[in-house]
Amino acid sequence: MGDRGILQGNDFAERLFVWVVSLFSFAVLSQIFLAGYAALLAPQAWDEHVAWVHIFQWLSVVLPVTGYFSDRRIWLVLLNCIPMSIIGLQYMLIHMAIRRGEPALVDLHAVGGVLLFGVLVYSLQEWRYRLRSQKSLKPEADLTK
Repeated sequence: MGDRGILQGNDFAERLFVWVVSLFSFAVLSQIFLAGYAALLAPQAWDEHVAWVHIFQWLSVVLPVTGYFSDRRIWLVLLNCIPMSIIGLQYMLIHMAIRRGEPALVDLHAVGGVLLFGVLVYSLQEWRYRLRSQKSLKPEADLTK
C-alpha cells in the first residue's frame, strides 16, 4: 500500500479505537445477556435492558470517528457506521413489534443484536489484521552495521 506518511493514524487514536470497539462489544454482549435474562427468567429486568441501551448507544457515534483517526481509510469509517444503522434498525423493529404485536419483528430485533456484535468483532479483527500486515511490511533493522 505504500507509506501513507502524515495520513497514518497515531498510536493514541489507534488505542482509543480499540478501547471504543472493545467497550462497545462488551456492552452489546451485556445487552444480549440482559435481554435473555428478562425474556426467560425475570421480566422485571426489562427496564435494565432498555436503560442500558440508552447508555451505550452513543458509542456507535464515537466509533466511526475513532476509526477515521486511527486509520483514515474510508472503508473502515463506513464499516464502523454500520453499528449506528443497526441500532436505528433495532429501535424501528422493536417499536413496530410493540405497536403491531408481531413476534417476528421481536425475533429480528434479537438477531440484530447478535449481528451488531458480529460487526464489532469483525471491525476489531480488521484492525488487528491491518496492524499485523503493517508490521510485516516494515524492514528489519540491519544489525551488521
